[in-house]
Amino acid sequence: MEDDAPIMLIRHAEKPQDGEQAVNSVGQPDERSLSVTGWMRAGALVRYFAMPEPRNGHSRIVRPVHLLAARATDTRPSTRPSDTLQPLAQALGLKVDESWSSEDPLPELAAQLRQLQGPVLVCWRHDTLPALANELLQRAEAPERWPQHCFDMVWVIEQELLSRTLAQVPQRLLPGDSTHALRRSRKAA
Repeated sequence: MEDDAPIMLIRHAEKPQDGEQAVNSVGQPDERSLSVTGWMRAGALVRYFAMPEPRNGHSRIVRPVHLLAARATDTRPSTRPSDTLQPLAQALGLKVDESWSSEDPLPELAAQLRQLQGPVLVCWRHDTLPALANELLQRAEAPERWPQHCFDMVWVIEQELLSRTLAQVPQRLLPGDSTHALRRSRKAA
């Protein structure tokens, strides 16, 4: 973030729920990929992130010049993060960087992301998104967990004066999407 460009974090698009079939980009069954709703979100993200100007009060959402997705591994074989970004990558003429997995050290990933020039969009797995956000912020500010059924939020890390800030922007792309930020959990007293 040397040039003060934002780092935007999203969770991969929807995975199949009970009774649903995951499919690949051509509609063939693929348990590692997205649900039909997930592919709808992936398509909607193209317009959401590819528009060249801020719109509808979402001035924090900008066109990325870097796309990074959590790589599939033996223990996490899902291709959902990359699948989510592929339609956007094609529309923008970019490659999805899959050189990092959610099993890699987050401090090293955060340091790498902060060095990139221009806006970055990261598509990650929900269980490590809060820790990644906190590494980018260099303090514990993000909600403690990303809810299991939340696929419709963007966390934007921005440089403001001497510190980084976290803004939450609901995507509001598909019916049923949330209009509110995720709440920060309170610890029991």
